[in-house]
Amino acid sequence: MKMKLLLSILIALSPNAFAVEALKDPLNVEVVSTGSSPKSNIVISQGKATPLKFDMSLPTGYHAYYDSFKFEILDPHKNIKIQNFEIKPLIKFYDKFSKKNKKGIKEKSELVLNVYADTPPFKTSPLKDLKIQMTYQACSE
Repeated sequence: MKMKLLLSILIALSPNAFAVEALKDPLNVEVVSTGSSPKSNIVISQGKATPLKFDMSLPTGYHAYYDSFKFEILDPHKNIKIQNFEIKPLIKFYDKFSKKNKKGIKEKSELVLNVYADTPPFKTSPLKDLKIQMTYQACSE
């Protein structure tokens, strides 16, 4: 039986704590790096994209749909924007419910979120941590 999950993960990045909060969630997300060095302080420039890298993994038998991944920067950092994101490797599979070929992830993948500030971050509030809400849909056989 196929199980569909629409889930939300809160990814909290800060210079002192790298954590992913998720309950009953098959997708495991781990921070790889923020910017130029692994787990460094978050430095997000105005108008210039900063890559935030994550390793993601799903248990055997699960897959997640690429087109269902959505990201939102949570308060208080409304000046931080997501320019784009990249997930690799993407796999192709046939979805029995929609009866269409889909792209998505299976087992291990890498997520890169490119973020930037549309105004200088320190004029509004210090960037002590960054909370990103990720929503996605995963299925299992």
